[in-house]
Amino acid sequence: MVLNQINDEASHQQITTYWQIGQRINQELENSQNPYHNSIIKDLSQEIDFDNSKLSRCLNFFKSYSQVPNENSLNWSHYRVLITIKDIDKSIKI
Repeated sequence: MVLNQINDEASHQQITTYWQIGQRINQELENSQNPYHNSIIKDLSQEIDFDNSKLSRCLNFFKSYSQVPNENSLNWSHYRVLITIKDIDKSIKI
């Protein structure tokens, strides 16, 4: 029981962190004179030693959810799949 609570909290913290990273990238894109988000993500990736694709997923995650999801039954792997669904109605049903 305690282990499940710890796992749930760690998963939620990971989701929150990735959403906040996406939020920060989005802010940089909005404030930047550089219209190429791939360039900004690449530079950030090298700066913080984080994979480009993960940063792109964080940005997509932020854009897909207006606030940090509070669903404890889903983990980052679930959200990685959900953010690839372009039809929002299908995403909600899943």
